[in-house]
Amino acid sequence: MHTKINKETLVQRAAGGDRAALEETLAGVQELVFNLSLRMLGTFHDAEDASQDILVKVMTRLSSFRGESAFDTWVFRIAVNHLRDYKKHLFAQSPLSFEFYGEDIRSGRASDVPDLTGGVDTPLLARELKLSFADAAAEVFRAMKPFNDFLNRALDGFQMPQR
Repeated sequence: MHTKINKETLVQRAAGGDRAALEETLAGVQELVFNLSLRMLGTFHDAEDASQDILVKVMTRLSSFRGESAFDTWVFRIAVNHLRDYKKHLFAQSPLSFEFYGEDIRSGRASDVPDLTGGVDTPLLARELKLSFADAAAEVFRAMKPFNDFLNRALDGFQMPQR
């Protein structure tokens, strides 16, 4: 309860022009806004852009906050509305289609993919991966042995009905 009163007071001070209160108010909702943006848009770049826009909207509309709901709820609603519009605009500029992805796959733009190997010896890495997969497969088979033994015992003596 104490933090709610402090937050309400902080928001009122921010709406009244207190710069420090405004910074603290925006910092208090920044993570909420970014996480929601990232969830709805899917990329860090788009989430960062949208978050900045949302925080500007919150800042410029702060005087319209009436306190009928929690401040975070009010911010959340502004964010959701903005993100819906942002997504419409984003996909209107570059709509996603199977043809787009199909062409991307057909063209095989390997030159567009950055080299993230960092100088790793590729044949050695391939050998290590094969060994890792072989170890994992062996572990799976080892873990399945008790089940297979149980199943074999259960099926021992079972005969299919004659037709």
